[in-house]
Amino acid sequence: VTLTVSLGKVLTPVTVPQVTGQTLSIAENTLQGLGLHYRPEYTTTPPPNSRPDIVLSQTPQTGATAHTGDTVTLVVLSPSALFPVPQLRGQTPLQAANTLGQDELTPSSVQSSKCSNTVSSGLVLSTVPPVGAQVKAGTPIELITSSGFCQATVPSVIGDNQSAASVALQADGFQLGNVTQADPTLCVDPTTAGTIVTQTPGPGANALYGSSVDVTEC
Repeated sequence: VTLTVSLGKVLTPVTVPQVTGQTLSIAENTLQGLGLHYRPEYTTTPPPNSRPDIVLSQTPQTGATAHTGDTVTLVVLSPSALFPVPQLRGQTPLQAANTLGQDELTPSSVQSSKCSNTVSSGLVLSTVPPVGAQVKAGTPIELITSSGFCQATVPSVIGDNQSAASVALQADGFQLGNVTQADPTLCVDPTTAGTIVTQTPGPGANALYGSSVDVTEC
């Protein structure tokens, strides 16, 4: 009688391949091709520049020795993972779209604009949802661009000298423009000497922030 004794399952040594950075499906094919199994482990906290369905890390690490039939644990972003809306202020819409794409977000087809005294016309002023808001991958982000300077109320500089007028105008976002000699009939009173008697635009008028105010001086 011949007896055949099983020595058990033969395990072949395998070097764990690099699958971090691959999509889950590619990583699965790579591991199965070497006789390895895989187990996905989902995280809802995305590290910088991460994307859903991409392997973030693996255990055992690349280059470790395993055996056919062993299981490699793959850390992958959960489909419900949330991403913070990035800071886009001061970027062009194209730059903003690229930045959003890096975070698996997309610019919305709905766009709007708003005046700004600090951000140049055509650049991104703010977003909806706002910077730092937590959103899911693929969420469309509305870009609000600057339409240029806002309107501001011109202060009165009548009765001021040039130096005081310049300071007052700059404090409200305006510049002192052309200074010309006033009509002599406006300078009869000796106390008006060296002071401003008219201005354009006039006190209380609305003008673009940063624009000039022309004055006449006795």
